[in-house]
Amino acid sequence: MTKQFNPFHEWLGFDESVTKPHHFQLLGVKTMIEDPIGFRKKVHTQAKKLLNQLEAMSDEQIGSRTKLHTRLRKHIVKAHDILQDDQQRKAYLKTIRAKSRLHKDSKPLESTAPLIPSPSQLASAKKSSSAKKPSAPEPQKTEAKTDQTVIPMAIPLQREIEAEIEESSSETSPPNIAVQYQKRTSTINKRKRSLIVPILCVLMLLLSVAGLIYIVAVNLKAF
Repeated sequence: MTKQFNPFHEWLGFDESVTKPHHFQLLGVKTMIEDPIGFRKKVHTQAKKLLNQLEAMSDEQIGSRTKLHTRLRKHIVKAHDILQDDQQRKAYLKTIRAKSRLHKDSKPLESTAPLIPSPSQLASAKKSSSAKKPSAPEPQKTEAKTDQTVIPMAIPLQREIEAEIEESSSETSPPNIAVQYQKRTSTINKRKRSLIVPILCVLMLLLSVAGLIYIVAVNLKAF
């Protein structure tokens, strides 16, 4: 049996047991936030680190999994943006808690389904009761049944990861962090360049005014 490929382990260095981490596990932060500023910094740093790891991979390391590589990058960016936004983070936390609660409350169908006797069993029971003499009814002993919790079976790793990342890639993916930084720096540089021309014009105007004042002063002294 061939081993399923785990990109979180092979590409990002997570433990081999980590097959489908949620956004908090992916970016290495806790669900309980004590320091909001420190939380946002850590999320940003970890997302940048994971993206740099994926960017540094060679074509030989990626192989035929180019689409999975692209989806994983978009998945990291989406996790970063959700955890940075307070409303989106709270909504996402509710969903993962609801999923974990659903797995805990699930029970096997065999424990709740009533046992219905077949017609042949009913007939044999009637014959045996008629053959025996009536006796005093004995108290029935009931055994306590213990509830069993069903642990959901693991889905094949490759399909589960690709399906998770497919959902995130189908939505409008937010822009890359590096692209946002480049756009901001370019706009700041444009604003600086646009301010140079008016500053030069003001300087030239001041120089011309100073020259006129000097000429007028010289003429007044001559008179």
